[in-house]
Amino acid sequence: AVDTVIAANISGVHAPLMKLGQVDEEYSTAMEIAVGGRMAHIVVDDEHVASTCIELLKSSNAGRATFVPLNKIVKCPRSLNLPKDKGVIDFAINLIDFDDEYLNAFYYAVGETLVVEDRSVANKLIGKYRMVTLSGDLFEKSGSITGGAVRKTGLKFAQNSDSEIDTFKSRLKDMESKYAALISKRSSLEGKMEDVRGKYSSSTTEFNKAKLELANLETSFANTQQNIDEKQEFIKVTEPEITSIEKTLDKIEEEHIDISEKMTDVQTSITEVEKLMNDADLKDLKEKTAGVEAEIKRYEKNMADANNEIEGLHQRIDFINTTIKTHNDTIERSLGVNKDLELDKAKFAEEIKGLNEQLEVLEIQIKEITDKLGELLKQRDDINKDLVDIETQRNLKASDIEKIAEQIESFKARRRELEPQLEETRNVLTEAGVNINELTPVEMSIEEITSRIQRLQKRMDDLGAVNMKALEDFENVSARQQELHSQIETLSHEREQILERMRGYEDLKKETFLKTYNVINENFKDIFHRLSDGEGTLILENEEKPFEGGLDIEAQPRDKKKQRLAGMSGGEKALTALSFVFAIQKYMPAPFYAFDEVDASLDGINVEKLAHIVQSQAETTQFIVVSHRKPMIESANRTIGVTQKEKGISKVTGVKLRD
Repeated sequence: AVDTVIAANISGVHAPLMKLGQVDEEYSTAMEIAVGGRMAHIVVDDEHVASTCIELLKSSNAGRATFVPLNKIVKCPRSLNLPKDKGVIDFAINLIDFDDEYLNAFYYAVGETLVVEDRSVANKLIGKYRMVTLSGDLFEKSGSITGGAVRKTGLKFAQNSDSEIDTFKSRLKDMESKYAALISKRSSLEGKMEDVRGKYSSSTTEFNKAKLELANLETSFANTQQNIDEKQEFIKVTEPEITSIEKTLDKIEEEHIDISEKMTDVQTSITEVEKLMNDADLKDLKEKTAGVEAEIKRYEKNMADANNEIEGLHQRIDFINTTIKTHNDTIERSLGVNKDLELDKAKFAEEIKGLNEQLEVLEIQIKEITDKLGELLKQRDDINKDLVDIETQRNLKASDIEKIAEQIESFKARRRELEPQLEETRNVLTEAGVNINELTPVEMSIEEITSRIQRLQKRMDDLGAVNMKALEDFENVSARQQELHSQIETLSHEREQILERMRGYEDLKKETFLKTYNVINENFKDIFHRLSDGEGTLILENEEKPFEGGLDIEAQPRDKKKQRLAGMSGGEKALTALSFVFAIQKYMPAPFYAFDEVDASLDGINVEKLAHIVQSQAETTQFIVVSHRKPMIESANRTIGVTQKEKGISKVTGVKLRD
């Protein structure tokens, strides 16, 4: 039966328990006794796979088998309390090597069986634990003890002593070593690639920064050039005026010199005249010269004003020349920086090109390593599969050999038992005058003869003594049979009615569910669009049989790609979950809702949208919201503030925001 199930390659069938675990040779006898016949029990995913296998065995008349569905068996406790008595080795489940997924299956097989050194240790703990000794003596918790010579049954766990298995394991170990080396190499390459990416990112940042500075300098250069052009235009306009003023100044200076010379001459003449003239003449002359002195002062004032104006123009010219020189220096520096930036730009472009080439080489190497890893993993899986197949064939052949040996021994023992009877029969036939040598042998095996004798003997025993009340008993039994048959028909009819009613309930349940689902789905689409400016929908995993599948959510917030709930960020999950809650609330409102910082992962715009929806729904439903976000707090009808006044003491205050 086991071979038939394994050979069928049914999806969900793992293997018999004995193929899923390995034990050290010193514990092999104890483990085989502890597990017993459950070694041949077949591990499957669930009860449906088990039902499929049972139907296969029935249809092919291949015998019976026991199945262990992983989803139904009792789970192994997280911890087992090992007694500290001397001679106690460990719990049996801890001495078996197996994959973690089969933990509950092996707990089903051995439970909390203890492995102890010998019977003396077990005798001290009898009645407290199920125990097995290293020699194979079994002590049940009920107190019963099973022991004696251990007969090989062919059912045993895999061991590490088989040379072929050792070869495969050696190859597997080598491949795992290569796999680890490749993993290490891949990690190293990934580290290098991260460094290259970091350098690439840093270079890109510097390049962008340089581009920005270049753009700023170009803008500044353009502004400076415009300012220079304006100054040069001003100089161009002002230069003729300055030339004219300088000419006027030269003319005034010449006049000043002439006047000064004339004044000197006049003064000299006055002095000489004063010496020659009397006071009356002098007075008359002074009056005449007063007008001349006033005219001289007027000329001196005009000359001073002209000097001041000339000095101002000189200062203005100096300022303009200084500004022009400053701007020329700035232009020269900008041109130099621009040249340097162009050189840096070319340098960064070369570095980026080199980094991209390194990145491509590393990606090719990683792809090659990944392909090699895939090949090695496939080879490892093939070797493991071959290993399991070889071990299975070896155990099956060993089991067949042991069965044949047992049959031979059984035949020999049976022959020894039948030889006295055969001799007695020969003597009886001889006494009856039958020549044994003339008898024609009937081609029947010993088993057939024995079986026929047993059947005849059973028929004789079944006849027993003659029952005089057999007819009366027959009539009573017949009447009882009719009564039971009538009850069976009634129960069958009632059963059909109940099943029909149940099917009606199932149809009604499905119809009600789908109706509710469709309404909530439409609500969800509307609310999700209002919250995120995107699109979202509810998805049934099994639309034909919705109660056999789950419910998923597919959403696409604005400017994002469409994805399932599991792939969303925290904020997107919060928006989606709130949309789902509001969709249900819109279909079947509850008296109140309690939200605990549901807006913590949302940005400001989405918090405002959420606050608006909560406020609109608050007309028919009460919302109790815990929040630190300003839009949510401002939209509340009443706010309660909670602060920690002292350590361990909270202070609660209420603030009415509006009427």
